Amino acid sequence: MINFLRQFAVILPIFLLLDGIWLGVISKGFYLNRMRSFARISDGSFAPVWGSVFLVYLLLSFGVLFLVLPQAEGSWLKALLFGGALGLVAYGVYDLTNHALVKDWSVTLTLVDIAWGVFVCGATSALTTAVLKSLNWV
Repeated sequence: MINFLRQFAVILPIFLLLDGIWLGVISKGFYLNRMRSFARISDGSFAPVWGSVFLVYLLLSFGVLFLVLPQAEGSWLKALLFGGALGLVAYGVYDLTNHALVKDWSVTLTLVDIAWGVFVCGATSALTTAVLKSLNWV
């Protein structure tokens, strides 16, 4: 149990950092421009329901912890691949469902966000594996 908690304590901040840079800096305008007609926005910025945001990061972190790390067997390359697969499935289901049901959800938004999901889940998994190996927690 202690090992899982230590691993989770590495995964979560990596996810938050990478996604924070992506959503808050690099692609903020991209998402705002494409989601303005239906997103929660206040003073020109997203105003999410923070409890739901927290649960999303918990679920993604648990996905890495229980679905990716055991398959990676301590290899950052395997973690990258399995993490990318997790991102493809998780973000793919989310984005394709939104594209099917949400009026202004564009194909461009769908493809960019799925690509981001593959990257962020893969990178988080690979970085986590590297950190865990350096700390001898794998």
